[in-house]
Amino acid sequence: MKAYSSPLHEIDLKSQYGSHPPSSNPILSQKFTKTDKYFLEVIKSKARMFASQIHRTSEYRTRMKLKELSVWLLTGAFLLSSSSVSALGTYSEGWTVAKLIQFESRGLIFDSYEGYLEVTTFDKNEKCDESKDECFTPTKQKVAFSVRPETADVVNFLSKSLNQEVLVQYRIHRIEPIALSTDFEVLTAQKQETVLGKDIADKFIGPKTGSKRNFSVTGRILSLEYRGTAIGTYEGVYLDEARGKVHPFSVTNEEVATFAWAALKYNLKYYLGISVAFATGVRESHYDLFEVNFKSPAGAVEAAPKPN
Repeated sequence: MKAYSSPLHEIDLKSQYGSHPPSSNPILSQKFTKTDKYFLEVIKSKARMFASQIHRTSEYRTRMKLKELSVWLLTGAFLLSSSSVSALGTYSEGWTVAKLIQFESRGLIFDSYEGYLEVTTFDKNEKCDESKDECFTPTKQKVAFSVRPETADVVNFLSKSLNQEVLVQYRIHRIEPIALSTDFEVLTAQKQETVLGKDIADKFIGPKTGSKRNFSVTGRILSLEYRGTAIGTYEGVYLDEARGKVHPFSVTNEEVATFAWAALKYNLKYYLGISVAFATGVRESHYDLFEVNFKSPAGAVEAAPKPN
């Protein structure tokens, strides 16, 4: 057999391999020798064989991926049957009064909007006498938040509200969304109103749940959120303006929670009815909000109608 010493050498491949290599492919231009053309065809043939093997392997892997996906879909269906769709990605959702201390856009190609809120909270380890309503001293906490760029009205409002107190509706995600840089997402934002609207009642009273004590607080709600997945609870913080203290509370009645959210939209002083239980149960606080009253102290006993 002749050795292939140079691509310039013409070799009679027909006598060596029994057939003449095809030359119909336009890639095989006139400048290639017969040897070059043959080896190009051999390479193409090997490439087709390799591609076929990859295709068969890809089909096998695809089938395995589909089987794996079906297992995950069945698992997801089971999870969806035991909890709501929104709860799977959400830890809590609610409203809070906060001071906007920083807000800016980031990114060159895709804008993202991030900032910091200053919210009122407390130290649960503070040593104080709760029975004398001495708990808790208000403290401030910085909370990093994100806003989706497509919510232009929220972005524009926050851009004009720096260093001001605002009311924000938020969602805390269990898993940080790809589009956000924090798990705390601001959904809407607005100023609190200073005049009670005509579309809201003067008061709302729910059932008292605590047997330890019941009392009225003069102040306002600072935050309230629905928290949890399988078993959700309403948790919040109120301000006792007479004592200058804040305290966590829960809401066991959904209608009371809905009215409390409506009351959060007003920067007014009102009365809160608190019922204290010996045990918390599934909720986080043994203080249960049972009444919101814009006119008179909570828990008042209505006088019986006078006989005619």
